[in-house]
Amino acid sequence: MGKFKLEESDIVTLTALQLFVDYTHAHEVANRGLQSDLDKYLPILSKGQFPQIYWEQKIMEKYTTLKFTTKMEAKLAYIEHVKHQDLFESHQFYVKVI
Repeated sequence: MGKFKLEESDIVTLTALQLFVDYTHAHEVANRGLQSDLDKYLPILSKGQFPQIYWEQKIMEKYTTLKFTTKMEAKLAYIEHVKHQDLFESHQFYVKVI
C-alpha cells in the first residue's frame, strides 16, 4: 500500500481485507494481531494521522462486515480495490547513467 495515494476509507478496507487473509474468521485473534502489529498493516504515511486505537476500531468495524468464505475471495477483493489506483500495474526502474 505504500506506493499508492490512499484515502482513509481505502486504507481501512485494504487493511481489513489483509486481516481476513491472515486470520480468516477468527475475529478475536485478528483483533489481537492488529493490536500487536498495526505497523505491519498500516502505510507509514498514515500512522501519524490518527491514534492507533482509532485505526484499530475502524479496521475491525470493516473486518466484521466482510462476508467472504475463503481467503481467495478476500485476495480478489483486495486486487479489485487496488486496481483502480493510478500506480497499479505501473513499472518503476532504477537507471544508472554510465
